[in-house]
Amino acid sequence: MIGANPRAKAIANALDPVVGQADLVVVCAEDYSAVPDVPAGPDIVNLTSGTTEEAIEAAKRFPGRYLDGALMAHPEHVGRAETVLVYSGSPEVFARHEKPLPGLVRPRTSGRIQRRHRSTTRRC
Repeated sequence: MIGANPRAKAIANALDPVVGQADLVVVCAEDYSAVPDVPAGPDIVNLTSGTTEEAIEAAKRFPGRYLDGALMAHPEHVGRAETVLVYSGSPEVFARHEKPLPGLVRPRTSGRIQRRHRSTTRRC
């Protein structure tokens, strides 16, 4: 979890030395602008809340190694078997980490990140 407060900075500093040794880095930042640059190597799962456009831009920063996650519950439900987190992005990254991801919540994939088409609603 990365943020601007002192606790978040301390956590980020403590994790810096081990990021290069990891196969997977899970990021949950205050917003997409705070998602840190992660050196080449580990795959990235980003649980930061944002828009589809922000997810697309983040995927461009980490080509071939990025999943964007959307929690379908309140944060206090993370870790419960009934909690669902939907991932979109690289199917290969999802396949590589499908087994450890349930440690967070029950994983589901929605495929690649795509722009959503806005529909118009007519009132009768």
